[in-house]
Amino acid sequence: MNIKKYKLIYFIIIMNIFALKVQAKASLPLSEIKKYKCLFKDNATQLLNAQGHYYFLTQHRPPIISTNIQDTICHDTLVYGNEDHYLYPRLNEKRAFELWDSNCIKCRDQNSDGQLDVNSEITKRYNDAVGSNSSYIDIFFKLVWPDAPAIKGALKGISTKQELGLIMIPFFDSNNNSFCPTKKDFQSNNLLLNIIGDYSGGDTQAIYMADSNFYDSDSGKTKFDILLSVKNDLKRVWFYFENGRFHTPDEETIKTKTIHFFHPFDFKSPYIQKSYQTMYTIRHPHNIGQSGVQTGNTQPLSSDRRFGCVPVSEKI
Repeated sequence: MNIKKYKLIYFIIIMNIFALKVQAKASLPLSEIKKYKCLFKDNATQLLNAQGHYYFLTQHRPPIISTNIQDTICHDTLVYGNEDHYLYPRLNEKRAFELWDSNCIKCRDQNSDGQLDVNSEITKRYNDAVGSNSSYIDIFFKLVWPDAPAIKGALKGISTKQELGLIMIPFFDSNNNSFCPTKKDFQSNNLLLNIIGDYSGGDTQAIYMADSNFYDSDSGKTKFDILLSVKNDLKRVWFYFENGRFHTPDEETIKTKTIHFFHPFDFKSPYIQKSYQTMYTIRHPHNIGQSGVQTGNTQPLSSDRRFGCVPVSEKI
């Protein structure tokens, strides 16, 4: 047989093996998440008395508000008029953070076994490396979140909830302190973190959930707002108030004090509340509002109230 033909076949085999190895260790793709807010009027007074924040994938725009709904505003009426439109940006729309893209091949459950394929792959690689058959390792979970107000008949769209992407569980050190791994951790002598690092793509940071005070209306209804924020933003603005003073929390006081921040963020003067800012309190998801929030993370609660880890991205 032709030697050149043998060499070509050998080259193809080698390249296929290399491609499979690269694919196995390729980091998960990322998706940009945006946030915006809606304003709500009290039916009795028709005055704006509450706000709500919502999150969506950049490539999946949220539904718009129907023209027959007069008490909910999600676009700039001063610029675009009262009637909403798909082409209009949402009110205060801006980039919030990044998540791992849940639409990637490994981020699905292709074999319908009830587990994300990326978690199954991590489990198999770990078990193969240590020569055991330990239980399923649950690292990534899906975050589903409202992308618009849940008002009956208000939306020109299909759903008010959107699968934003994947979040990583928080990790715990030997002192039971929660942390989100960085490149240094992924390159340490911890085998599981070594494997997870192949998928994370780089440093991770904590993501927190916070709620506002309840807004009381003359009609007897109450509303509260929920924000999702990452540590790289929060550490520039968060505080606890004690003995008449604002204090910046450290790694210890963040676990023992009630932590607040003013939003929208003002990184230059974070401890002076402006007329346009609302105060939020960081809480565990199950303590948010009246009935709590389900995140999909079934791991133990972290001491500093983080509910997950997300990729580190550029400052917003």
